[in-house]
Amino acid sequence: MVRITVTVSSDLDPTGEPEEFTNDLDYVAENLRHEHLDEYGLPRIGTVLKSGMVLVGILGRKNVSLREIPEAIRLTMDEVALGEYYQARLYERCKLVTPEMEGTVVKAVISSNGRCQSATIEIESSNESKETTTATMAPLQLR
Repeated sequence: MVRITVTVSSDLDPTGEPEEFTNDLDYVAENLRHEHLDEYGLPRIGTVLKSGMVLVGILGRKNVSLREIPEAIRLTMDEVALGEYYQARLYERCKLVTPEMEGTVVKAVISSNGRCQSATIEIESSNESKETTTATMAPLQLR
């Protein structure tokens, strides 16, 4: 077995607030596989990761107001309007599993480094051709 360690750090979003590790990606990252994430946006222990799955779910706010959901949307719970509302105000910066990271999650922890957070994911791979690696996701460049 080969152990792979991946560290992902959140950054400050364009509003100056920390990005959030979360699994609540439904309206912003609908096309990404994320059902295996816990409430903090990390993969559950024992998850078998395949290329293209979300390794860490991260959301941030665009430089617009995240005011209360308009009453018309809230009363009807119109899924399309709700999706458009969130897509206009939030962005996703999820870290995806690459072929080199495929394996089984053995550890997933979050640590705080001031206002932002870091997630460390340890993965065991049975592919002996992989070397033990540590990968770090680069901070977001403001758009």
